[in-house]
Amino acid sequence: MQIDGINSLASVTLAGSLAMERLVVIFKTTWPWLASPKPPKPGESEMQSDRWRRRAVLSVAITASLITAVLIGEGTPWYTRTIATGTVSLPWYLFALMISGGSAFWTSVVGYASAAKDVRTQDKLNAQAAGAALAAATSGPPARVVNTL
Repeated sequence: MQIDGINSLASVTLAGSLAMERLVVIFKTTWPWLASPKPPKPGESEMQSDRWRRRAVLSVAITASLITAVLIGEGTPWYTRTIATGTVSLPWYLFALMISGGSAFWTSVVGYASAAKDVRTQDKLNAQAAGAALAAATSGPPARVVNTL
């Protein structure tokens, strides 16, 4: 897979992840108990007291990922939809799994893919410049022949 394919896949995944996170925010706004952690009781850790809210938010995030992937996908029956980005095509359920990682993760992936693409472009430019310099150095004016006799 070329860098361009990875870059376009990461960009679409980032957009899907942002859409999924927006759905989660809508759910948290509709049901405020999802947005605020439950304070721990005496002798109880934060993880224990907030366990059910965290599970509910995770369920909402997974559901939002599935909904977003189905809506973004292309295909006639919903269960055969695919997400196509240039040379890469994924089934909707794999795309849903990818976008559930969150936009912060995919923003980093897009940054790394863009940096790799920039390095590759710079390497090509450097190779072209080196080739032009070598050609200029070897194709100078013809050498003069001086008779010594």
